[in-house]
Amino acid sequence: METTPKQDKNKTLKIIIIPSIIALIFAISLFLWKRNFFDFDSTVDAGMLGTLGDFIGGVIGSIWALVGVVLFYLALKEQRRDIATNQKALAKQIEALEIQTNEFKLQKDELIESRKVFIEQSKTLKKQQFESTFFSMLKMYSDNIRILNSRYSNGEDYFIEFIKKLSSKVKISNEPLINHKETLKAYNELFFNCKDDISHYFRIVYRLVKFIDNSTMSEDDKKMYSKILRSQFSEKELLMLYYNSYTVFGTKFYPLILKYNLLKHLPSDSKIEFKNLVCSKVKMDFNRLLFIQELSNYLKSYFKEFKQLMKQEVINEEDFPFERSVKTEDSSMIIHVIADELTEIKISFFNIKNDIIKDKYDLDLNKFQEYVLHHLYHKFVFTTYNDSEELNFNISENLDSNNVKYLITSNKGVSL
Repeated sequence: METTPKQDKNKTLKIIIIPSIIALIFAISLFLWKRNFFDFDSTVDAGMLGTLGDFIGGVIGSIWALVGVVLFYLALKEQRRDIATNQKALAKQIEALEIQTNEFKLQKDELIESRKVFIEQSKTLKKQQFESTFFSMLKMYSDNIRILNSRYSNGEDYFIEFIKKLSSKVKISNEPLINHKETLKAYNELFFNCKDDISHYFRIVYRLVKFIDNSTMSEDDKKMYSKILRSQFSEKELLMLYYNSYTVFGTKFYPLILKYNLLKHLPSDSKIEFKNLVCSKVKMDFNRLLFIQELSNYLKSYFKEFKQLMKQEVINEEDFPFERSVKTEDSSMIIHVIADELTEIKISFFNIKNDIIKDKYDLDLNKFQEYVLHHLYHKFVFTTYNDSEELNFNISENLDSNNVKYLITSNKGVSL
């Protein structure tokens, strides 16, 4: 059985003290015996007693000194044992704390993972709920279109017929702003005549877009679902959405139309304002669309560069006027844009090859000038829902030989 430090100390003291006492008694007895101390008939020798006292004092003093040293050593030894024991206990406590810390870390990691799983499950559930509602509303939209088409017993498309009626009511001039106002006026009249038929359609479409916009999904997901919705629209539907967004009923809708670019696939040539400029030849009509797309992309690039230049901390004077030129892909002309500020921009078409634009676009120089003018109004005013009068927007044109020039001015700046 393992002994305690106290038991070891007592044992050591016994080993030292008992033999010392026995040796002391033996030495005293021997000393007294030789000095005839036990002869009681003789007289007491005081010197001998003094010697005996000195002897006993020296021996006992030495023994106590030895015992003191031993006790000090034992105390140090016991203290060292206590320190070692405390160190072991402290090490065990540290180890226990480390284990506990690791357990806490594992619990924390587990909670984090559980939270992530919960968040993902919550997202998945919300997405499922969203999609369930979204596709239910999309079905309502499709059902409503079938109901509208059922208005015609011969199976005609409701929206095609509506646009035909609208087009027949509009008289087109050479002025884009007048054409736009006349078209909107005719649309309002036609809309009120059949609002019981189509008002429900517009409410469904608006609610669909609003439902997407109000969701907690990321912007990328919102755009994805808006594209799903946009893919359902026919060209004539897009045209009706465009005109309806200009009415008093569409004031809340047009910001969403711009945000999700719902009219992206609406060709400008399909608008009623362009009906006098529409080409009956499919190939030439397609070539026109390609040209307008090329022009639009170039203008976007120009405005992007110009705005980046204006954001620089240090602007060099030699950068102005800011101008760019590009030759069209078919080499029929050079497009040149120049501006000192965005309040006044000059767009020019130089070295126009009449034979190419006639053969490819079915446009002579005068018609080309009018055609581009309509598109510039379409691009800078109508599709951005800007008020041309409020912006003091104006386009002046100049036809010079094989060159066509446009000066665009606006107090509030020209932008796409």
